[in-house]
Amino acid sequence: MQIAYQCCFAPVSGYLCICRSSTSWQCPACSHTLSTRASNSIIPSAEDPSKSISKKTYYQACNFCRWTTRGIGMPDKDVVSAAWSEKNNPEQLRIRQLMDYYRYLAQKETAEQAQRKSSKKRGYFSTAMQLQQRYGGPRTPQSSKKHPAVSTPLSSSLAALRLKGSFKEVTLEPAQTCGIDEVEKLPDEIYTKKVDFTQIASIQQRLYQPSRQIEQVEDFWPRKSTMFVKRSLRCKKCDHNIIKPEYNSSSIKFKIQLVAVHHIPEVRIHKEGPIIAGSKNKISLSLINPTEHDIHISFLPNTEENNTKKSNATTELPSSEIVVLKYDEAAEYISTPTSGKPEMFDDPSLIIYRRANKIGFYLQCVPNADLAPGDDVWITFRFRHEHYGNASVVKLLKGDDAASEPAPTWLTQTVFVNIGKVADK
Repeated sequence: MQIAYQCCFAPVSGYLCICRSSTSWQCPACSHTLSTRASNSIIPSAEDPSKSISKKTYYQACNFCRWTTRGIGMPDKDVVSAAWSEKNNPEQLRIRQLMDYYRYLAQKETAEQAQRKSSKKRGYFSTAMQLQQRYGGPRTPQSSKKHPAVSTPLSSSLAALRLKGSFKEVTLEPAQTCGIDEVEKLPDEIYTKKVDFTQIASIQQRLYQPSRQIEQVEDFWPRKSTMFVKRSLRCKKCDHNIIKPEYNSSSIKFKIQLVAVHHIPEVRIHKEGPIIAGSKNKISLSLINPTEHDIHISFLPNTEENNTKKSNATTELPSSEIVVLKYDEAAEYISTPTSGKPEMFDDPSLIIYRRANKIGFYLQCVPNADLAPGDDVWITFRFRHEHYGNASVVKLLKGDDAASEPAPTWLTQTVFVNIGKVADK
């Protein structure tokens, strides 16, 4: 079962950007989020050591595996907003050297590419280069600091040379390797000592912190939570901002809701049946209205030549209009199986069922007679429906009458449905 839409509201997902949180921490044992807990401790008074006072301290604990920072000897914090300490990577200096070296290589490669491009053009503009070297660059009345002269191959080559000499050369020491004689030998008790697997970190726990590669449970240390942030994504057809990045970790909603599944009715296959080539088959589909408005759907044939080539069956579409009710969050808690309007009478030869914002209907299709058993049968059609967008929200913000219905925009969608495979006769 495959369904494809042709719409400028592209139903695509955003790309993920991985970041590290500065306030949220994860458990090193089970990777769940740690929570800050408070406890009262008795400490001697600073004014009178003979007296004891109660002081509130804070520590981190995991609600899933009961791991705490006190188990590893991590000191408590006096203030809940204080920053928790993080162990540094022992190879941090080496990583910085590698990053500086790779950055130097990237700049060097960019300069060499610019120089190669300028040298190729130099042969075509040798005369212009000689004139420029002797008499200088072209001067026009408009050439000034605000309006510089047009760049030439010589100027681009000089810029490449300046770029090449602008960054400092970085050298990297080779990694230190040890020979066979320098490898530490295994201890003598390796074969006789009992292994306690509860005190040894698993491979997954070690990979949670690749910078340290913890081997013993007693060396566990909290790690910063990994946050996945949605990047900005635009539609390739209409240039709408489909997904806007949200950096607030407490919010999981997008600020701009322009994904097609939030505005366009969804077509699904309600029930599959045997499909016979060359004969009329009745198929059952369903429509789901994701919007907060009742929509009227009318079906149209797909007459475009490019789209009809993808279909291998003729379809008889309903001639009457179908009304799909709006989405209601409380509809699933209603005891009655149907929640349609009382004045709505559906034709049983067309409508299968009606439940809240879902409706099932019949279609008649005749697959091509030359289809062999096992071939996929594709049908195509178009349907027209209303689109309100965020008109109701805009009217509320402007202070208009909320009872008045906003003016809809009519959209036409092209749908391709794979209704199944041809059955054996």
